[in-house]
Amino acid sequence: MRRRGLGTQVVRPAIHRDVRLSSLYDDLAASGRDPGTTLLAHESCTPATAGLSTLSELLPADEPLQMMRRLRRADGEPLAIMTNYLLARFELDDDALAGTSLYELLRLQGAQIAIAHQAIGARLADADEAHLLEQPRPLACVTAERVVYDAAGALVELGRHLYRSDLYTVQTSLVV
Repeated sequence: MRRRGLGTQVVRPAIHRDVRLSSLYDDLAASGRDPGTTLLAHESCTPATAGLSTLSELLPADEPLQMMRRLRRADGEPLAIMTNYLLARFELDDDALAGTSLYELLRLQGAQIAIAHQAIGARLADADEAHLLEQPRPLACVTAERVVYDAAGALVELGRHLYRSDLYTVQTSLVV
């Protein structure tokens, strides 16, 4: 693509994802992209200490959780910052988190992921987020908050994700 004053730039095609319960890691791999992950944080917390009012009706405020924050790349390029809160009973190895889909790791531990409620929005990245995504500010981003349940209706995870809007779109099908 050519832009006056900027010269020729190589632009990668956007990641297009259908709205379905799947992992970004698996979707990238299935579309021929090379998914990569940098684990930024993996620590213990509770709904109260993490400020998770979304979970206040589902869990006691002192329920042990684990929080992980990851930078997801597509073909080496930063695409998303993914923050997930899971029950402490799941044993998630940092090395496995860097090279496998989260949902695959949860299924291997017996989680029967069945349904999720997701809200999609948009906002500008803060300074830390723009730095991680290697983009100048202001940076428009797509947001997603997803609450995932198992087949029995028990909470599996809460995910808060931030995607670069220049590389990521959400696709839905509408029928009459």
